[in-house]
Amino acid sequence: MADPIYLIHADGRSVRLEPSSYDSEDEFQGLLEHHPELLAGEQIDRDDARRWLLVGREIGLAESEDGDQRWLLDHLFVDQDAIPTLVEVKRQSDPRLRREVVGQVLDYASHARFWTTSFLEARFQATCAKLKRDPSESLKEFLAAGNVAPEAFWPKVQEHLRSGDMRLIFLADSVPRELQQIVEFLNEGMTRTEVLAIEVIRYAGPGYTTHIPRVFGLTSEALELKSGSKPPPKAWDEALFFDAASSLPAASVAAVRAVYDAAKDAGHTVRWGRGATTGSFNIVLPSPCGRAMLTVLTDGKLWLNILWMYGSPLADKAQSLLRGLAKRLSVPDQFAKQPGVDVDTWGPKVADVIEALRAVRPEQPNP
Repeated sequence: MADPIYLIHADGRSVRLEPSSYDSEDEFQGLLEHHPELLAGEQIDRDDARRWLLVGREIGLAESEDGDQRWLLDHLFVDQDAIPTLVEVKRQSDPRLRREVVGQVLDYASHARFWTTSFLEARFQATCAKLKRDPSESLKEFLAAGNVAPEAFWPKVQEHLRSGDMRLIFLADSVPRELQQIVEFLNEGMTRTEVLAIEVIRYAGPGYTTHIPRVFGLTSEALELKSGSKPPPKAWDEALFFDAASSLPAASVAAVRAVYDAAKDAGHTVRWGRGATTGSFNIVLPSPCGRAMLTVLTDGKLWLNILWMYGSPLADKAQSLLRGLAKRLSVPDQFAKQPGVDVDTWGPKVADVIEALRAVRPEQPNP
């Protein structure tokens, strides 16, 4: 049993939080549905923290491509690189947590290749409807600064499933030593599939709960093995970015360069992405907003990050300007909240992009 922890208020009051088990497996699963950050993406990949998009709960699997549903997977997530992540949740009181669950999840993984693009997209849309979110907006926001375009995302997920590029996670409130050993053995022996266990300890006190995740399976041998199976994140800079973008037509490169130079001249912060194959730079508004107004990729695509603009009067102004820019670029209404625009479309109207940047010039300090 874990020791208690103490929450200290700013006024000096303390609250004692005791280790507390989850009342039911459904409660545990529901918590993950609304708080996927419990999958500890920053522990799984220290260089490029994993972010999670929930496809759905209780996802059916069949024994064959045309077969009937036989099993139910607790959760299916995908990360920002379209890697499918199969999650099975068990409480420590469940005796299957020792060994039986391992065979169960491996069974699921071997049959997940029968999921089609249309099935995955339909399940995601149903999940968004349940959570009262717009599926197109949710996906575009999730991928706004990533390396996969929304229209290519679901086919990419299916491609990964069929090639075995996936992640298997056993989630529990206490991971027994036997399961830790099995997970480490599998993760060191499987080249394309990552196998992990995550322990989430729950603490409760008057008016508070806290949940502390810990990842098992990331041995040095497994990390060395996996490092060769996907490109590592790249620390992009000006020289690398424009070298990669040089394959674009000259007019497109000139448009990208003009936006970059205008951002620097206007005093905006330029933050470089860490994509493994596709570079990006983000034009960031100052605090308290601190988020990217525009993102430009090495393929010339321009992302108008309308949904990220909140938190300050300057951000509100930027949002209004981006909406106007989307109209001038003839972005369809259904994509107008988080549009990605090809350089062939925005390049000829680069002056409009620069005008929007200059209109939200950060305040300059008094001399």
